[in-house]
Amino acid sequence: MVSDQGLTTYDNKNETHTVPLIYEDGSVQLNTVIESPTAPERYDYKIDLPDGAKMFTEGEFVKITSNDGILLGLITPAWAQDANGQDASTWYEVRENHLTQVVKHSNTNTYPVVADPYLGINLFGHVYTDSYNGQPRVNASLSAFGWTTYASGANGQRILNTYGLAEVLSRGADVRSAMNKTSMYQQFQCHALGALAAGQWNLEKFRVNRTTHWSYGVAVHRCNWNTANRY
Repeated sequence: MVSDQGLTTYDNKNETHTVPLIYEDGSVQLNTVIESPTAPERYDYKIDLPDGAKMFTEGEFVKITSNDGILLGLITPAWAQDANGQDASTWYEVRENHLTQVVKHSNTNTYPVVADPYLGINLFGHVYTDSYNGQPRVNASLSAFGWTTYASGANGQRILNTYGLAEVLSRGADVRSAMNKTSMYQQFQCHALGALAAGQWNLEKFRVNRTTHWSYGVAVHRCNWNTANRY
């Protein structure tokens, strides 16, 4: 069925329906709307995995990686809320290529309850190089999926600091060439782990390498320091 807003809705014939949302960054959100207390508490999704890939939980995330550890897909932490915006207890279970979201909704009195597995790969949208203060600069903007990952807490930040860095480096030879200074990686780590809610990540080559950890004075320099050991 297609709604008045142009969204396709699938009636699951069990007092639930599913509304898939596909975003410009290639991520997919599967909104399952639970309509009554007699609806199921387990929702199964079969994920088509490439040959040799594996899917597994890591913290609250579900990761899909190739046989050699390259990130192929990421599912953000399980989420479910009732009609009053109260969280419902929910988690993921993984068995081979089957993802199950468990939603314990029997304690709520306000339906519908909405649960939404969110699968994506591109943590960054636009990545490009330019020049600043006479030296190269790499500019990276989180995608909508990246923002969701980032906002999920410490585990999401660690994902940005590892898989996110690999993604940025994969965006072109010009990016990799510009990133040949320790300070660039220090700035990236600072943005990933220390500068919450930052907008575009600007990695500026003219900035000195830190001799004191970037976390010193981060509230002041916000990853754009002027000295090696202070701000």
